[in-house]
Amino acid sequence: IRPDIIICNGPGTCIPILCVGLLSRVLWISPNIKLIFLESFCRVDDLSMSGKIAYRFVNLFIVQWPQLTKQYPLAKYIGRIF
Repeated sequence: IRPDIIICNGPGTCIPILCVGLLSRVLWISPNIKLIFLESFCRVDDLSMSGKIAYRFVNLFIVQWPQLTKQYPLAKYIGRIF
């Protein structure tokens, strides 16, 4: 299986999946794979531990509260996703 995109939404169990995607990119198994992390709606003031880890290497990091983009400038606020 060679996915084009991996979207994860916040639980700690998604970090190993994102790491496999990153490894696939580094080893040229799937060099164009995009990694997207969607932070949980309940994270208003700070990121989850998973978010803090994923923030460093994903292609797109989405938050659901605008104030988080001040602390994490690479994060994208696109509104709330229910």
